[in-house]
Amino acid sequence: MGLIKCPDCGRMISDRAIECVGCGRPISNNTTVSNSSVQTSYTPSYQNYNTPQNNYGYQNNPYNQEPDIPSPGLEVLSFLFPILGLILFCVYSARTPIKAGRIGKAALIGFLIGILLIILLGTN
Repeated sequence: MGLIKCPDCGRMISDRAIECVGCGRPISNNTTVSNSSVQTSYTPSYQNYNTPQNNYGYQNNPYNQEPDIPSPGLEVLSFLFPILGLILFCVYSARTPIKAGRIGKAALIGFLIGILLIILLGTN
């Protein structure tokens, strides 16, 4: 097993890898390693790189490897404490927009139900 250089990001990866761990570029099986260069018949297609997320739920930034999946625990906390949900929404909105959207919705629903309960229980 040897190491080869990814043609897109330059990261050293295994020659048996299916795709680059840094940028997600597929590495074809017919890659041949010569003395100092890597020859491949792969033609890059950048249509997947223009989307905000790749297929694994990670943003394209290789340094931000936090998955953008909803967190039920944070949603419950946001529902029970809407001000905490607002703070979490602001924190997560730039890095993980899907998670932030779910947290924001839970906080908004918690706030509206709280207002509704105050109105219903406050009037005698």
